[in-house]
Amino acid sequence: MIIDTDTGNDLVLVQRTEGQVLLAKRYKNMAEEIRFLVGFIRSQCARARICLKAATHAAMNRLPC
Repeated sequence: MIIDTDTGNDLVLVQRTEGQVLLAKRYKNMAEEIRFLVGFIRSQCARARICLKAATHAAMNRLPC
């Protein structure tokens, strides 16, 4: 799975297998949406390891970890 941002700062999740896109979903870059994103990834992977890079220290404090 790949998580990236678009020009509007939304988070875009893309899951690819053998060069084909299986899933593409967009999440708002807000604490509530990040919770949904984390929950989805955990439901798809038995041992998910999620690394998020925040722009500021204040943003790190809002993460649902």
